[in-house]
Amino acid sequence: MQLRIGDRFTSIDGEWKIVGGPLTLHGGNTVKARVSRTGDPRNVKHMGWPAHTKITVRRSTSRGTHWADLRRALLIAVFACSQLVLGAPRELRSK
Repeated sequence: MQLRIGDRFTSIDGEWKIVGGPLTLHGGNTVKARVSRTGDPRNVKHMGWPAHTKITVRRSTSRGTHWADLRRALLIAVFACSQLVLGAPRELRSK
């Protein structure tokens, strides 16, 4: 199960939106996420599912949903390049 922040799904209680980091627990057997009701962001709760359970998710296809992933990849690349150019920080160098 590959949930992302912003995914929407419907359960018995109504429509929900994933607002907080989906996590896998128990060796990948359980998925937990923080969700809120669509239209009422104050109503937040934690939900969990067995990882093998199929959940129908509606995902936005706009380009704006992937900016966080691109920003994270860019920061990692800049950090890696700075380590090559400047070397490791003194506290991480071998003595």
